[in-house]
Amino acid sequence: MLQRIHRIAFYLNQYANLLMVFATVILVSLTAIYVRLTSRTLTALKEASLREREALHFQEIKDNVIRPILSWISGTVFERFTGKGPTFSLFQVVTTGNPGSSPAQLTIHSWPDTV
Repeated sequence: MLQRIHRIAFYLNQYANLLMVFATVILVSLTAIYVRLTSRTLTALKEASLREREALHFQEIKDNVIRPILSWISGTVFERFTGKGPTFSLFQVVTTGNPGSSPAQLTIHSWPDTV
């Protein structure tokens, strides 16, 4: 038994540098794989965070820009064009003769009642 341990120790001593090279190559390979997987994970997290921020930004645009415009169109503009809301006046300036010599005539139309 003691002789067997002596042979194993002699074998390990003779090839210790080679064993250290193999161990170092394996550890460096494992470290490179770990770094690669970590970088992929961080890239995926960054993209997910970016998508989430974009979604929040688009929701803010929708809430602060699109919805007020749509409510203004449906509440004010659409009612006026369909005649359900208050009318507004259009002014038309009509000039006859020389533009500088004769006074201009102002015609007021109430839209959508008369045009």
